[in-house]
Amino acid sequence: MASYYASNYHGNDLGGRKWNDGTFSRVKRITMTANEKTLTSLKVHYGLDGHDTSVHGITFGGIQHGGVNAKVTEYDFESDEFLIKLTGYFGKYGEYSIVKSLTFETNLRKLEPVGPLDGTKFETDVNGKIVGFFGSASDGFIDSIGVYMLLT
Repeated sequence: MASYYASNYHGNDLGGRKWNDGTFSRVKRITMTANEKTLTSLKVHYGLDGHDTSVHGITFGGIQHGGVNAKVTEYDFESDEFLIKLTGYFGKYGEYSIVKSLTFETNLRKLEPVGPLDGTKFETDVNGKIVGFFGSASDGFIDSIGVYMLLT
C-alpha cells in the first residue's frame, strides 16, 4: 500500500483562500506567472494512471496567463519524469506575506526558478515523488503552498 506525506504549509497559511488538489499519479505540467517582485499564479495539470489526458488543472493566485508585466513559464514533464523537490522563498510584498518564488527539481533535471530569490527559503524535506499540492491564494498571490509526496 502506498504511503503519502503531507508537508507543512510554506508561506502565510492564514492569508487567502485555501485550496487542496489532493493526490494523483503524477504531475504532467506546471504553469506559473511572475513579475519582477513575486510569483503571481500557479496552475498544475495532473496525470492519473490509466488516463491519457490531464485530469485537473485549476489556476491559483491570479489570472491563468498573468496580469500586467507578468511572465508566463510553463514546464512539461516526460512520462518517466517526476517531481522530487520543491524549493522556494516567501516574504513581504507590501503588507502581505506571500510565496515569492518556486523552483522544482525532477528525477531528470533542476528547473529554473520562477519569481525572485528573495526572502526566507523553504524546501521539501522528505524523499519521495510529489503527487499533489495544497495551499492558499489571494487574487494576485500565492499565500502558501505545501506538497503531497508518495514516499520512496
